[in-house]
Amino acid sequence: MLTVLSDHGDCRPGFIADRLHVGASVVSRQLVSLAGDGLVIRRKDPADGRAELISLSPEGKARLLALRTAYVAALREQFTDWDTAKATEAAALLDEISDHIVLALGGTPATNPHPAHHRASSPSTDSTLGGDDSKDLHG
Repeated sequence: MLTVLSDHGDCRPGFIADRLHVGASVVSRQLVSLAGDGLVIRRKDPADGRAELISLSPEGKARLLALRTAYVAALREQFTDWDTAKATEAAALLDEISDHIVLALGGTPATNPHPAHHRASSPSTDSTLGGDDSKDLHG
């Protein structure tokens, strides 16, 4: 959830559920916990007082950065024998596999399938290699 909020800014709970391919009740339960831990801010949507907007708190941003940093460090330890080209190709294949799974489940992919050479300058691919905008699979 933290990643969805980081990627999309203020979100309604239904949008988060759609992005994570889970039910609204799952998001609702997690939001109670995340808000209790001070990681998200819940407030009324000014455009629709019946709706709620969720955003990352400063603590949530810091926690997400720490998770991403730890994730990238762990990946680097496991793939020390891979060069940039091999890592880029693997990242592109994982994106494509993920998109196919999401489609099979009736969802909308987060990305469009890209050939490996188009992914070389992608922030998510660069971050897997230790870039500043690293991306994790934890949400």
